[in-house]
Amino acid sequence: MNGKARDRILSSLELALGFPARDGVHCTPQSSSATPQWLVSGEQGQDLEDQMASVSTRLHWAKNIQEAHDIIRAILVEHTVKKAVRWEHPLLEVLKVDDLLSEAGVELYLPTPEGKKFSQVSAQADLGITSAEAILVESGTVVMRAQRGQERSTSLIPPVHLAIVTAGQVLHSVRDLAPLFREWIGKEGRLPSAIHLVSGPSRTADIEFILILGAHGPKALHLLVLQEPIRIG
Repeated sequence: MNGKARDRILSSLELALGFPARDGVHCTPQSSSATPQWLVSGEQGQDLEDQMASVSTRLHWAKNIQEAHDIIRAILVEHTVKKAVRWEHPLLEVLKVDDLLSEAGVELYLPTPEGKKFSQVSAQADLGITSAEAILVESGTVVMRAQRGQERSTSLIPPVHLAIVTAGQVLHSVRDLAPLFREWIGKEGRLPSAIHLVSGPSRTADIEFILILGAHGPKALHLLVLQEPIRIG
C-alpha cells in the first residue's frame, strides 16, 4: 500500500469518527447515522446464524436466564473446563456466572494487584468468559473493547472463548461502528486502548495451506445471546 492510499483510508476513518480532515487529503466518507442503529430483538436472526456458522462460531440462543445456565453448563462439560477467567461485567454478574463455575468445580482466576500478570493467569485457563459491545450480522463479528476489569487476554489466550450478550446488542455491519465509536469518544473523551473485532476462532493456513484452528488463540468460540430483557447496572 502506498502512502497516498494509506492516508485516504486513515482520513476516511477519522472523518467518520468526527475528527478534522487531514490537509491535502480529499476523501468524503459515506454518511453514517448519528447514533448506532441497533436491530430489534430477533431481527435478521437467521442471517446471524448463517454468518456465525460460516466463521465457525457456535451460536446459542437462550430465551431466559435458566436456558443460559443450561448452555453454560453444557459448554463447561463439553470442553472439560477446570480453570476459567472472566471479565468483570454487569451481565455476567446478573447471570451469576461465578456460581455456575463453582457448582461445576471450576477454579476461577481473577486479577489481583499482588498476583501474577493477568496474561499469565489467562494462559493457565481452559476458558475465557466475556461479554461484548456489539455483534455484527454482516460478518459474524464480536466487537469488544479493552478496559480495566475487561482485560484483552481473557478472550485471546484461553483455548475456548465464551462471549455472552443480550439480543439488543446486534448491529448490521461494520459501517454501524463509526457512530458507536463516536459515542465512546463523547462519553470518555477518547477511544479505548484496544478494540477487538473477532470473527470466529483463531485460524491460520500458513503451513501447506491447511486450515488450522487455535494456532494463535482460541480454537473454539461460543456466542450466547440472551433473549430475555434484563436490567443491567
